[in-house]
Amino acid sequence: MPGFWQLISAARAGAETCCEVAARATSLATALPAAELLAVHRSFSRLMDDSYRHRLWAAADLMKGGCTDDGFDYFRGWLLTRGQAVFEAALASPDTLADELRPSWLGYECEEATYITFVAYKEVTGVYPPASPRPPEISWEFEFDDEQALRRYFPRLSALYLT
Repeated sequence: MPGFWQLISAARAGAETCCEVAARATSLATALPAAELLAVHRSFSRLMDDSYRHRLWAAADLMKGGCTDDGFDYFRGWLLTRGQAVFEAALASPDTLADELRPSWLGYECEEATYITFVAYKEVTGVYPPASPRPPEISWEFEFDDEQALRRYFPRLSALYLT
C-alpha cells in the first residue's frame, strides 16, 4: 500500500511546479482502492495537523511577506509537495526553509496540494472523505512583527527577507 509520501515522491519525478506535483499526486491517488485511499487521506490530514505550528506560520509569514489563515494552509500544501525530508526538517526547524529557495518553486503556496486526497477520494467513491477534527489552537510565542524574535528563531530566513 503506497502512503502519502510515496505518492508525493512519485509525483515529484520530473515536476517543475508544486501544482504539477499536486496534480500528479491526485491522479496517482485515484488509482488506489477506496480503503487504501482513505488511509492515505488520514495520513495527509495528520500531516496537515502536525504542521499547524506557530513557528512554521511565522516562517511562512516572513517568506511570503504576510500570511493569512488560508495562506498558511496553502503554504503547508506547498511544503508537502517538497517531499518528506524537507517537510520534516521544516517542522523541526523552519529556518531550514532557507534551503528551498529555488526559482521554479517560488510563491510558497499550493492550494491544490491541500485537496489532493479530497479530490481523489471523491473521484473514486463519489463522496468526500470523512472530515478530520480541527487541529488544536496554536500557542502564540511572539508577534510576527517582532523583528528581534524573527532574527533569533530564523537567522537564515531573516538574512534573506529582513533588511
